[in-house]
Amino acid sequence: GHAGFGTQTAALAVGGYLGPPGATAVTENYDGTSWTEVNDINTARYGLRGSGTTTAGIVAMGPAPNNNLVESWDGSSWTEITEMASGKENGATAGIQTAFLVFGGVPPATGDVNTFYWNGSSWTEVADMNQAKRNLGGFGLYNSAIACGGETPSATANTEFYDGTSWTEVNNMNTARISPRGSGLSTAGLAYGGHPNNAKTESWDGTSWTEQNDLATGRGFHGGAGTLDTSALAFGGETPVTAATEEFTAADFEIKTVTTS
Repeated sequence: GHAGFGTQTAALAVGGYLGPPGATAVTENYDGTSWTEVNDINTARYGLRGSGTTTAGIVAMGPAPNNNLVESWDGSSWTEITEMASGKENGATAGIQTAFLVFGGVPPATGDVNTFYWNGSSWTEVADMNQAKRNLGGFGLYNSAIACGGETPSATANTEFYDGTSWTEVNNMNTARISPRGSGLSTAGLAYGGHPNNAKTESWDGTSWTEQNDLATGRGFHGGAGTLDTSALAFGGETPVTAATEEFTAADFEIKTVTTS
């Protein structure tokens, strides 16, 4: 239940659930080789999500009573910023630090359709999703985002596209799943993992989903990072609990010279 964002070689893992005694505030930075603990978030919590880079990030959500808290990251420390108007837990996010989208989540217990947009200074409620869900995946930008999978309360393969104005249902994922993680753009993204112990990886090309190589360690409620459908990072999660980190890299095309006569 931790947040993850960044790229395959520069990512942050933020907060999460450690089991008793509960939530953690620990933040770790991945440099492409190893993880290093950096400054904690101000409020320990799980069920949060984030977006951005390792020098300009943002996280939101968490369990009540802290589920409307929002914090920004400047590369060295966390700062509490304007709270969301309505609290959420286990929703999904897309965008960057100054143009950030939060959608889905709980309450209510079965998930909601609400979407909130942060413009760098204030929050605005924007168009609802078509299907209420929690524990869903999300990726893309604030005006071009994908919501995929999740819990309705049963696992769903539903996928929706947000164009900055409204949500539209598009082609479903091949495998319904709870708590996948997403990364990339709305025209070149990945969704990977899921609860319970799902190792499936699928790529999205803006129209349809294609199955890719599975994760080595199936997991749900994990962190994810990446900017395209050709590279991603999966870390932590529930198997029941793992610290495993995996990189996804699409196979390079081989260019050959062909002589014809």
